Amino acid sequence: VAMSEDDASSFVTALGLHRVGRSRMEKRGTTEYHNAGVDGFVGNVAITDGGDADGVDRRDETASALAFLLESDAEWNSSPTLDSWRVRADNYGLLQLDIAWCYLLLESLDDLSNALRRLDVAERVLRRQVHSNFVTLALARAEMDGPVPPLCAVFVRLFLLQGVAHKIMMMQSNRHNGATASRSTSTTERLGWARLLCERLRSSSPPAAVDALCDAYAIDRPAAIAALRRADG
Repeated sequence: VAMSEDDASSFVTALGLHRVGRSRMEKRGTTEYHNAGVDGFVGNVAITDGGDADGVDRRDETASALAFLLESDAEWNSSPTLDSWRVRADNYGLLQLDIAWCYLLLESLDDLSNALRRLDVAERVLRRQVHSNFVTLALARAEMDGPVPPLCAVFVRLFLLQGVAHKIMMMQSNRHNGATASRSTSTTERLGWARLLCERLRSSSPPAAVDALCDAYAIDRPAAIAALRRADG
């Protein structure tokens, strides 16, 4: 793809900063988010830290990760040429998911609206990467206890974050002007979608099968889980 030297530099820099941010998130111990739908359970994903020294360290790691992720976001927005790439590739959508996750981990209520806006952007980008009926069909197959595509994992993350963010916003509204019915519906709907898809993804990669595959082929758990998903268990 034809791209000027400056645009190519911004593109590579954005991807690199995103990778650094994600590595810091993993160092913090937020892999339960990245593994949502794999070996985690959406109802048990923690979004707050304890008040001990370890909790402080984790908040520092999250704040550090967020700084790199926001720098990546700035690079994506630094060039008009990259505008088209923001919807043509899933990288920008995944970046918005990670930024929103950091805001929630930091319990930054001032950035809650920003997080919801970024999640809306992420949904538009990610839905453009798949067929228009992908999510609808995946949910229908999950409701019938059928297998769902491995790509559903990213939508588990999206729906989970949207549900949690809407729930927090609803709680804040209750304290002031009262929550709207539409926000309550969004909360229930998105969390329900996340749980449904997550359960079907987990069923295709049970722990015993993952352990057996790891032992047989000397591979790590993520690779084993991915293989089982592609083969539907």
